[in-house]
Amino acid sequence: RLRSPNRNEDLAKTTASLVDIYRSSYNRVGDKSLQKMITRMRERMDAKCGNSNDNAFRIRKLFLAWDKQQNGMVHFEDLRQMCESFGMQLADDDLLALYCVYDPEGTGYLAYMDLVKHLMHPDTFRYYVGAVDNSQSAEDRKLVSTLLESVHKKFVPVVSELQPVLAAFDEEKSGYLSKSDLLAGCAALGVVVSDSEFESLKSLLKTNADGKIDYAHMCSIFAA
Repeated sequence: RLRSPNRNEDLAKTTASLVDIYRSSYNRVGDKSLQKMITRMRERMDAKCGNSNDNAFRIRKLFLAWDKQQNGMVHFEDLRQMCESFGMQLADDDLLALYCVYDPEGTGYLAYMDLVKHLMHPDTFRYYVGAVDNSQSAEDRKLVSTLLESVHKKFVPVVSELQPVLAAFDEEKSGYLSKSDLLAGCAALGVVVSDSEFESLKSLLKTNADGKIDYAHMCSIFAA
């Protein structure tokens, strides 16, 4: 149902197609006014999402709640009510003019993914469709990547000296060093590796059965 009882009565009596009804509303609204309305909707969407990416998921749930057939489509009367719950008031002609653009075949439905993509900032839309991994594991991977970058910057200036110095700490000439000897060798070159930075390196290091580290392989990582 539309907002106006008279418009609802007219719709019930008319024999005109929805395409004609859409077009009539579009002509009354005009292209410039429709563009302004879409701009206001975009601004409202941006304000609703704000600085919290979780709001993009909430908006997604809101659309899904009105998608009764779970087919990605929403009827114009449902979109009106949904927009009102979202804090956006759409006049009847504005709503039908919008459908004139997004439902050119006059089915009464529009693909709301197309509308949301048009209204949302591209970065926010990526959260909306779930293209951004916001899980704890993703945060952990990001932290490890940051730590690895930090470690790499520390070693690059001394990489040519690193293996000979570490070899001096390898009294058994086995090619392997304990964690403490490895870190001592790094410190001798002025490279101090924190516990968290070392943990970020562990997945890249080669170790023997005793847990000692192949320092030549580690040097090759930073020389690459």
